[in-house]
Amino acid sequence: MTLSAVVFLSISAFFLDMVVGPSCAVAMDVGGHFSGTVAALMNMTGALGASISPVVFGYFAARNLWVAPFFVNAGILVAGTLIWAFLVDPEKSVVETTSASGTSG
Repeated sequence: MTLSAVVFLSISAFFLDMVVGPSCAVAMDVGGHFSGTVAALMNMTGALGASISPVVFGYFAARNLWVAPFFVNAGILVAGTLIWAFLVDPEKSVVETTSASGTSG
């Protein structure tokens, strides 16, 4: 029982870390010279979710809804997948381009 938990947690951590490279690459593609700012916004959003989740999951646990956190996580993962698949365009920059005269356009 314990060995299988360790194996599956290790496998899930492996696949969780597979997202780091593409997310950094997309931040560099869409952010250009401001890729650090884009990466920081992505990190901040994740940190906000991580800080809210214990409160939300504690609410579920206090009401003996032990399965609800798994459905919440699954919903967030599906929403994130749909956003990355259909709304994020790595070819389009979020930074305004400036012309040679210095005006934005």
